Amino acid sequence: MAALDGRTRVQGTASGLRLVFHAEIDGVRVAATRADTLADALGLAPDVEELAVRLLWPAPYPLFERSMWRGITAVPPEDALVVGADGRTARHTRWWTPPEPVRPLEEAAPLIRQALEEAVAARTRQGGVVSSDLSGGLDSTSVCLLADRSPARVVAGTWPGRDPADTDLQWAQRAMRHLPDVEHVVWDADASPLVTTTCWASTTCSTNPPSASWTAPESCTTCPTSPHAAAGCT
Repeated sequence: MAALDGRTRVQGTASGLRLVFHAEIDGVRVAATRADTLADALGLAPDVEELAVRLLWPAPYPLFERSMWRGITAVPPEDALVVGADGRTARHTRWWTPPEPVRPLEEAAPLIRQALEEAVAARTRQGGVVSSDLSGGLDSTSVCLLADRSPARVVAGTWPGRDPADTDLQWAQRAMRHLPDVEHVVWDADASPLVTTTCWASTTCSTNPPSASWTAPESCTTCPTSPHAAAGCT
């Protein structure tokens, strides 16, 4: 967030992990990092159509970037919100654009490997216990393999999908054959809540395990019985 000449600029992260929402409250444009905060101030109930969209798992782009309340606008991750000096007018302006794929794979791969190794090492070199998602996919499996080389004790979590065609657990178990020192925790897919019953603080629940630094909102009533209870909602 920044202010200059009476104008206010607010933006989230390019990854979409930290989103920005805004609405008009008593004639003033108000921005927040939680849509439910704005909804409470306006006395709004969730939009039934948006709730239905969340039953699509995962919701297709760009539907998952929309707010779950009418009257509350979600700012796309690549955009910033600029509120005018009058405190009422607002517009979105793009601040981030994905770079063009100009670097060949053979040149980029070693750089990505080095950056990933350094990132994992920075979080594991002190030892202790660390946790990681393990869906069996390229991202989480790479992180687990790198973390397993560290002094830390690694706990890998897999959250199988309810879809019978979901193969995350199968691939995660194959990866675990190469991670004998890693503790593998598998959540019960049948015990997991539907997307619309987890929490309404963000535009949608993530398919990845939530951040340990995130605190579940009071409106999140099902999290205590779900895998999200391990670290809060997302």
